[in-house]
Amino acid sequence: KHNPTCGKNKKEERFILMKKLLSVALAFLMLAVMLPVTAMAEENYVMISGITGVENEKYDSFEAAYNAIKPKLEALCESDALGQGATTAEKFDALFFNRDENGNATLTYTICGNITYDESTLNNLLTFGRRASHYGNDRHLINFKFVGATGRDSDTLTVNSNITLPYEWWGEKTTTSISFENLTITGPAPNGLYPTQAYFDGINFKVNNCKLEGIKIYHYNNVKGNITFTNNIFDGTGTTDAYAVHLQGSATEPLTINISNNIISNYARGINI
Repeated sequence: KHNPTCGKNKKEERFILMKKLLSVALAFLMLAVMLPVTAMAEENYVMISGITGVENEKYDSFEAAYNAIKPKLEALCESDALGQGATTAEKFDALFFNRDENGNATLTYTICGNITYDESTLNNLLTFGRRASHYGNDRHLINFKFVGATGRDSDTLTVNSNITLPYEWWGEKTTTSISFENLTITGPAPNGLYPTQAYFDGINFKVNNCKLEGIKIYHYNNVKGNITFTNNIFDGTGTTDAYAVHLQGSATEPLTINISNNIISNYARGINI
């Protein structure tokens, strides 16, 4: 006999099957969309902005960036390229494209994932082997910025050593600047986060919107300048007998200090000025 519900059941079965297939397809689509984001979040690299020809390069370490960029600086000056040899304004401007109206160049180091900074085997790592900031003809490489690619919760700078700034020529009266923004900063550097140089006239040192984990900030340079630490979280877990912030400036020149809106905990000591 004819079953009036037979056709209806088959239609329902096909409808249910179609819903299951669509659910599976949607799940695969969501997975495909998430995979590149996950891969990107796990990627570790540093990008160097301010030097012609490398601004889109992703280096998996500072050592790789150092080895790639050092020859460019060696070719810039005919003599003493990595010391204090001079070059023409035209050659300097062709290599360092991020400059202010006074001819001062800026390098920006964009950190993604976890990248280590260690000068123990790489002399003058910050400036890729170059010791002096002055290149002659009123040209300087003197401003340096470390920034997180996506934010301080996902991008970490692990510091294993001092950060050596380029030195200035006698009597130039220029001011070197270095800043850290939107990063987690950690590492076993004996002096903590310590930008320093034997010969320079002044420093602008800024740390903003960073998390400092198990590391202190140290400024023990007898020079003038501006020190700005704002909107940071300092967690001294794992440190022993350490100040969160230790600052010492010039005995005769002004050092302007702004320490505001920070959270400091778990250090043996607090702030020393």
